[in-house]
Amino acid sequence: MPVKTPALLFNTAEEIRQCVCQALNEDGTCPCPCRNCVIVGAPVFDNCCEGQLTVSLQRLFPHTNFPTRLSGPVFCGVSLAAEFLITYIRCAPVVGDDGIAPSCDVLSENALGIYSDMYVVYRALVCCLALAKRARKFVIGDATLINDGGCQGFEIRVTIEIEDTLSD
Repeated sequence: MPVKTPALLFNTAEEIRQCVCQALNEDGTCPCPCRNCVIVGAPVFDNCCEGQLTVSLQRLFPHTNFPTRLSGPVFCGVSLAAEFLITYIRCAPVVGDDGIAPSCDVLSENALGIYSDMYVVYRALVCCLALAKRARKFVIGDATLINDGGCQGFEIRVTIEIEDTLSD
């Protein structure tokens, strides 16, 4: 059965990406990374020293009582919800070539940047999703710190009710 907006999931992910970039540009400790995109699957932590922001669809599911997944029979006009993962990473302080670990001042400065950017992004997501042109239901999950090799950052999960009426 045809739908009104086939690119609805991508468009929603792109809206999230733009919201986060704008918030980082306006209030972040660093501007939005040049490497920022909507992706499929998990982000690769290979260019984190340049910074990286990704938004990816994690799951799409039917519901009749948002945000609870429908566990019974599914019919054609059932409502859908989508879970997106927002990931922001950048370089972590590491042991230098001389074998000396980063100082506490360097580690604290890095923590300040990550924590500040996490707060800026989280608040932006709440505001962007709540103030969207259309009233929509959403649930925002915990912001979780992530570390992978020389990369650090955070990820935030957002579940959004996806509304797209079937075309006639």
